[in-house]
Amino acid sequence: MMAKGPAADAALQSVSGTVRISLDVQSCAPYVDKTVGSVTSIMKNTPPPHGEAAGMDPQRIALAEVEMLTNVVHQIRAFAIGISASAKTIQISTYLSAVPGTTFGKTLKGLQPVSDRYVSLLPDNSLAYMAGNGTQVFEDLIDPYADLMGEIYAAAIPDSANAIARMKQSLQELKGAYAGDFASAVIAKPDGKGFALVQAAALKDPVIMEKFMAGMIADYREIYGKFSPGISIFQGTERKYRDKTVHAYGYSVNKSAPGFTPNPFSDLFTIQSNQWAIVGKDMLYVMGSPAQMNTAIDGLSRSGGATNSILFRRLFPQLTVKPVTVFSFSPMSMLKAILASVPNTDPQVLATIPVSQGGVAGYTYKSGDGIAGYTRISISEVEAVKQSAATLGMMLMQSMMSGAAGMPM
Repeated sequence: MMAKGPAADAALQSVSGTVRISLDVQSCAPYVDKTVGSVTSIMKNTPPPHGEAAGMDPQRIALAEVEMLTNVVHQIRAFAIGISASAKTIQISTYLSAVPGTTFGKTLKGLQPVSDRYVSLLPDNSLAYMAGNGTQVFEDLIDPYADLMGEIYAAAIPDSANAIARMKQSLQELKGAYAGDFASAVIAKPDGKGFALVQAAALKDPVIMEKFMAGMIADYREIYGKFSPGISIFQGTERKYRDKTVHAYGYSVNKSAPGFTPNPFSDLFTIQSNQWAIVGKDMLYVMGSPAQMNTAIDGLSRSGGATNSILFRRLFPQLTVKPVTVFSFSPMSMLKAILASVPNTDPQVLATIPVSQGGVAGYTYKSGDGIAGYTRISISEVEAVKQSAATLGMMLMQSMMSGAAGMPM
C-alpha cells in the first residue's frame, strides 16, 4: 500500500529516476499487522505436512520468521526507489530511514564511511566483491538474532535446548570484537572451475576473536553439527607465513549418515581448504588455497586507495560521496564458476554460455537520518542472462538430478 505523508515526501526527494516510488512504512504498519495476524492464525491451526520429520514444527519456524519480519517493518520509517535506464545501464537509486530509538535506528546511526584501506583490500578480478562498514553494530543485533535462531532450532530439532543455550553464549562472546570495517570477495580459481572466498574484518579486540575462533570446532560439533547430519568438521595443520599463524580446518561428508539430506553441492564442503588468521588488528578468512591466504595477508599491508574492483570502476568512474559500502557482482561469471565445480557438468555446454564485460555494481552512503544508495546494471549483462536463461536452468536441473539421486524436488 502506498501512502502520502511527510516521511514519504522526504524519501521521494532523495531518489532520482524516470520512475520514482515512495512508501511511508509506518502508515502501512497497521495493515501489515492485520494481515500477519490473519496469516499466523491460519498457520497455527494448520496440521504439519504428512511425513514431516519427527519433532519438526515447520509452523513454529515460519511464525518465528514472520514475527521477525513484522518487527523490522515497525522499525522502518520510509522507503523510496527510483529507476531509470540509458543505452548502457539501468540505474536504481534507493533511500531508507528508520524510526528513531529503534534497534534499526541505532544501526543506521552507528554506520560510518568505510576506510580507504578496506575499500582497496580485495582482488580486482573478483566475481563478487563488497567492502563496507557496520560490523560494530553487530552488538545491537546479537540478542534478537540469537533469539530468532534459537526459536528456529527449537522447532527444527527435538531436544536442542543445550545446543541453543551454547549458541547464544557463543554469540555473546563476540561482543566487543569488531571495529567496523569489513570486506568480502568471491574469486574464480585459475582454471575457471570453482571459486574461492576471501573475507576480512577490522577488529577492536583481536583477543576476543582469537578465543572465539579457537573454540569454533567445538561449537560446531555441539551446536551447528546437530542440524547438519553427515557433515562434520576437523582441525587442520597450522602453518606460519610472515610470522603470522595460519589456522586450518576442513569438512567431511558422510552421505550414509542417518538424517543426511542428499544435495549436489555437498562435495563442495570437502574440496575447499578453510583457513583463518589474525593479522595485527584484522581477521582474515579464506575458503581456498594457502596461496590465496598468503596473498590476502600481503594485501593488508598494501591497501589504502580507491577500490580495486575493475567492474565497479567501470560502472562508477568517480564517486562524490564517502560510501558506507561498495559492491560489484558478475552474475554470469559467478554462475559459470559454480557450475564448473559441480560434478557431471558438461564443459561443452558450459562453454556456450556467454560472459559479458558488464555486471552489477553499487554503493550506499549516509544521507540525513537515513541511508541512500545507487546500483547500476549493465545492459550487456541483462542481455547475457536473457540469452542463457534456458541453458542455465537446464544445467542446474541436471546437476540437481545427477548429483542427488532421490533428492526431493
